[in-house]
This record gives sequence, structure tokens and C-alpha cells, in this order.
Amino acid sequence: MLVLAAHPDDEVLGAGAWLARLATAPAVAYLTDGVPRERRWFAPGWRAPEAYRRARQREARAAWRRLRPGARLFFARIADQQLAFRLHAAAAWLAAIAAGLCPALLLAPAFEGGHPDHDAANLLAAELGAARDIPVWEYALYTARHGRMQRQRFFAAPGWGYRLPALQMQGKRRALAAYRSQRVTLNALDGGREAVRPLPAHDYRRPALDEPAVYERWGFGVNSEQAAAAFGAYLDGR
Repeated sequence: MLVLAAHPDDEVLGAGAWLARLATAPAVAYLTDGVPRERRWFAPGWRAPEAYRRARQREARAAWRRLRPGARLFFARIADQQLAFRLHAAAAWLAAIAAGLCPALLLAPAFEGGHPDHDAANLLAAELGAARDIPVWEYALYTARHGRMQRQRFFAAPGWGYRLPALQMQGKRRALAAYRSQRVTLNALDGGREAVRPLPAHDYRRPALDEPAVYERWGFGVNSEQAAAAFGAYLDGR
């Protein structure tokens, strides 16, 4: 399996317990470096971008040593919150990884308006899956319904959601604890639940939500209309 993560920690949070039980350790492609351009979005205590970038890679490697040794990790150098505007470069990078691995399944964050990078990762998975005839699944992270946050649950269309048994949760907590720089963010999410499903038919030319995206409410420098326009331009020019 080739797992797409928009940021280091997405894949462990969204599907870590499921991934730990696979017969073969997966490969993970981190599509951004987890370092926003604007320092106001850095985790508390971090100021230097390169040091923050190295820390996030170290944390990802430590998390997978705890969760499932043997996983192969690949790190892109695209800035956090910028994936929607670097789709051609990201697609070429992913295609090279897939050509070397020949994955039987792709797993990506859900297209649900939680973060523009999550939605962009979903689009890239859909395109790669179609190009190479690889099934694609998605995992839930966070979205909103009528302005209320919804964590590790799909916004629309059913999927397989489950609470983790105690032993699986212990292993996942150990892996998530490796992401020390993200402790504040991860504490606000529900690591005890996971949800996965086969990729539905998404319309990437339209915003994922019929209300303001979560990242618009948070004040990111991009809104859902801009993200949808970037996705459309990529689809037209690929």
C-alpha cells in the first residue's frame, strides 16, 4: 500500500491502527513538509523553518518505528497549505514513487474541506489511481457540518468507522506521541476513532463543502473557491 499524507501525522491519526495491522508494512508519501510559509501557523516553540522541517521528518520516522517498523517514508519539500498550487510537481513526484513501488492500493485523506492540503492529496490519489489502475481508498480526518467540527467521521456517504480496542489504541498513542511538535493539535482530535472507505466520485472543481471550509474559518490564506479553481486548472492542464 502507498499511503498519501498531506502532513506528517495525518496518516497515523487517520488510519494508524489499521495500517499497523497490514500484512506488509506500507510506504508513506508526505506531500508537504508540514511547515507553513507563515510563522503564525508554526507549532508553539518553533521559529526556524529548516529546524522545524527536520523535526517533523524525525517525528515521522520515530512514529513509524513505534507503529510498524519497515515502512518506507518519502518526504516532499512543498510548503504546508500550498499543495493545491503545486499539483503538477507533486503529481510527478508521486508518479516516480509509484513507478518504483508498483502499489496495489492507494490510501489518501478524505476530500471534505478540512484542510486544502487534504483535499489536494485526495485529488492526486484519484488521478494516480486512474492513471495506473490502482484502487483508491480514503481516510477521515476532520471536517465540519453546519459549522460544527466532525473528527474522524465522514461528512457524507457512509464508510467503515470504528472505535479502537484498548490494545490497538495503546500502540497508536505511542506512535502519535512521537509527534511532539504537534501535541496541541493532536490533543484536539479523536485518535481513538478511525474511518476508511473506497474513494467516492468527488467533483474537484467544486468546493468540498456547501458551507465555508474549516480552513476558511481558521483564517488560512486560501479559501475553498480558490482551491477548487486550482484543482480545475490542474485537471485542465495535466
